Amino acid sequence: MTHSQHRWSGAALSRRSGVVWGKSKRDSDDWLPLWRHLADSAQVAELLWDRWVPDRVRTLIADVAGDMDSGRRLVSWLAGVHDIGKATPSFTNQAPQLAERGDIHGLVWTSNRELYPRAAKHATTGQLILNAWLADRHAWRKRQYQQFSCVVGGHHGAPPDSAMIQEVENWSVSHPMGWSYDGDETPWRRTQWELLDWAAESSGIADDLRRWATTTVPKATQVLLTAIVIIADWIASNEDYFPYLSIEHDPSNEDRIAVGWRKAALPPRWRAAAVPKDPSELFRARFNPEHRPHPVQVAAVSIAVSLTEPALIIVEAPMGEGKTEAALAIAEIVAERGGDGGVLLALPTRATSDAVLTRAEEWVAKLAEQADTPLDLMLGHAKNRHNKDFRRLLGAGYSCIDTDWGVEKPGAHRTTPRVAAHRWMAGRKKTLLSQFAVVTIDQLLFAALKMKHVALRHLGLAGKVVVIDEAHAYDVYMSQYLEMAIEWIAHYGCTVVVLSATLPSDTRDRLVRAYRDKLSAQDEGALADVGYPTIVTASRNGEIVVRDADPASDRSVDVDIEFLADDDQVLADKLNVALRDGGCVLVIRNTVARAQATARMLREKIGDRVDVRLAHSRFLTFDRSSNDTWLRDTFGRTRAIVTPPTIVVATQVAEQSLDIDFDLLVTDLAPTDLMLQRLGRTHRHDRRATGDRPMALRRPRCLVTGAMWDQSPIAPNRGSTRVYDEYLLLRSAAVLFDHCRERGNIVRLPADISPLVQRTYGDADVGPADWQPHLARTKTRFQAIQERKAQDAREFRIDGPVGRTLIGFLSSGVGDADERPSGYAQVRDGGDSVEVIVVVERDESWFVPDWIEDGLAGAEIPREADPGHELGRVVSQCTIVLPFWLNAEQVVEELDQRYFPVAWQENHWLAGELVMPLEADDMAITLAGHRVTYSPQDGLTVAKLDQANRARKAPQK
Repeated sequence: MTHSQHRWSGAALSRRSGVVWGKSKRDSDDWLPLWRHLADSAQVAELLWDRWVPDRVRTLIADVAGDMDSGRRLVSWLAGVHDIGKATPSFTNQAPQLAERGDIHGLVWTSNRELYPRAAKHATTGQLILNAWLADRHAWRKRQYQQFSCVVGGHHGAPPDSAMIQEVENWSVSHPMGWSYDGDETPWRRTQWELLDWAAESSGIADDLRRWATTTVPKATQVLLTAIVIIADWIASNEDYFPYLSIEHDPSNEDRIAVGWRKAALPPRWRAAAVPKDPSELFRARFNPEHRPHPVQVAAVSIAVSLTEPALIIVEAPMGEGKTEAALAIAEIVAERGGDGGVLLALPTRATSDAVLTRAEEWVAKLAEQADTPLDLMLGHAKNRHNKDFRRLLGAGYSCIDTDWGVEKPGAHRTTPRVAAHRWMAGRKKTLLSQFAVVTIDQLLFAALKMKHVALRHLGLAGKVVVIDEAHAYDVYMSQYLEMAIEWIAHYGCTVVVLSATLPSDTRDRLVRAYRDKLSAQDEGALADVGYPTIVTASRNGEIVVRDADPASDRSVDVDIEFLADDDQVLADKLNVALRDGGCVLVIRNTVARAQATARMLREKIGDRVDVRLAHSRFLTFDRSSNDTWLRDTFGRTRAIVTPPTIVVATQVAEQSLDIDFDLLVTDLAPTDLMLQRLGRTHRHDRRATGDRPMALRRPRCLVTGAMWDQSPIAPNRGSTRVYDEYLLLRSAAVLFDHCRERGNIVRLPADISPLVQRTYGDADVGPADWQPHLARTKTRFQAIQERKAQDAREFRIDGPVGRTLIGFLSSGVGDADERPSGYAQVRDGGDSVEVIVVVERDESWFVPDWIEDGLAGAEIPREADPGHELGRVVSQCTIVLPFWLNAEQVVEELDQRYFPVAWQENHWLAGELVMPLEADDMAITLAGHRVTYSPQDGLTVAKLDQANRARKAPQK
């Protein structure tokens, strides 16, 4: 038996403590005594501390506990007492089969749950019991013991609030079933004290308790301690790792902890190895042996090497300058110095995170090779298991019975992959716990949302360098959560790297303020005159440093701007002429409906000689993934001349973080920063040497449409004003007009990026004099809407890290929000969205759409039985999110009543999903007063019934 296992043996406990129930199988005699589960949890916590918790997190806890050894004892002790609330009648009534055993020792309870207060959950009662033990046994004051006991109270995801605590306290001292009735020492109280004394002795904290009685535990550290206890509890509760035992079984098996830990097989702590400090050497080693670092990448490495403390680093540089690789280089250098245990990359959309995964895997593989240990890489979004690259990583990440983690399959020899995704980390709420993670921004924003188990997300962030890409893409609602997340990350002492083509100065100021808590006059002065490209660094307490990088790697593109009438025939004629010798055009529309209408029009008018394709968010998961892959493969860096001529009509999905390159751009009017992002999709790469552009398209050109240009002020189309505020569209148009008038209808990239953005989002008047009254009215409305959105976000946003305890930390929150559209809606500004599974209905039977996947395309799906794993996986790729303006409540009611497949609830892929069967003849359904239709070419279209009926009756052309 190991020393740790000897300390946590239950030999010193009385028989009375042994009959208190910890875990149990329903309808079974097998059970686990509470003391055994507490011992398992404590020893798992010690192993987490020794082998898994990042050095930065350990340092934060050690600063409170006294030193590293004291920190280890602290997490072990808290894990060893976390379930003390189960030694109560209010919990033990869940195991009536143990009532007789308890009666022998005076542990009386009743199975009538109505006699117990609703708030008497074992986490809350455990917090109160620990309070009493620390006060009575060790003379701690309330201010001190609450800092530690709140960890016990929060180990099920949400700490109790003051009202819950008061309710349980009042009941426990006044009711005969209470454990401190009339203040006497009842058998329940003696049992609780015995278990707590045993846990204190086993964890070796006798001397620590005297010191901790005067220690201040920062609120942020309380969150981290809670998260470690939650993980220890979850692992120790996993029957695959730590099986339940019958009362007759000797629970002191010396291999129990070692075997359980090997089965869990968490990846060992990552520590960055020596990092080359010369930019050329570093980029050759990590990315491309032939690559010569761009100027902004050289500057980024130089700044990272010079840092002496964690900082916020804002990198503003043009599209295509390698900002992502610069951020990874920064992260590795910072991690080597500061003890960070991983890196998080947060991107705006699922498509952008999928696109970055491959690049991240190649980088992590280099780190794993250097560290000589396998590393854990996670893809974090709701549809990650539909990404083939991630499924491959997940398949490589089975737990194995060995000191290393890797693959163990029957009949195959064990291998240890260089990079894999750990299956346990792939579960809900645990994504950020992976060493390396590529996620959608929602995963980061959830860390600032009042939701259960938010502490786990904080633990994931606290040990990482956090990279936030496309920071300009996040509106005022999302920014409330983003800035709060950054504030917490700063308190954890972590570095945050923010990437953007350019940021409005106000956005830059708010990000810096979130990291530093406030801005002084000196800070504001430093940020007032920022060049471009630039890198801004701001540590918690040091100076703000602004360093302008050298001009973008001799890449300068002059884009001709032409304002085009918002007319179908005019657009079709323009594109027909432009594509006479081949080539490719990207048309970006601001709404899905407008993109679909444009594609239909172009197919009708010039589709006989031009391939017209659609890319937007309203496709099935399978089709959207295929579209994204096709975009990257067809229009990526290595593409040749595009023949036959092709037009891609897209929405904002083509706007961000996709390395795609078109010969001509057509775009609806949008806010200036987003317009510039779109301009970055035309002539993105220099192809003059290869002649890979048709002669007619060798000069970069952008046609701007989506508004009535001949009106004063101009009138954006109705769809655009639903997506973007009219005030921003008008200012953007005014700034672009002024610029084109002064520069001869040319936008020079990257030189014009920052001036255009800063002028748009600044306070100076723009546009003609006769625009000003309307601009003033729209500005007033815009500001009111912005403040309302900010206030709406703050309602469910957690408080900052300054505070005394976690009591009430998540009160009035969103509860157990999950990683589905309903959960994402909490941190994104929009209406409630409903996700459905699309199947084809024929003769009351359901089928997989016949284009989905070879082998199972068109397969029949059982409605009254579980479809099984493989068919369930394919069916789950047929999910789609309905438009938010479609009445969500009515949609759910209609589908739930008509098509809810009870048998599917046992299927891992399909449980909880709504099914939307489409009639096989026209792939449509009548739903919530609308006709909903789907095709793999156009995606989902939704029309009111009267409009749909008129369309069906119209003569076909």
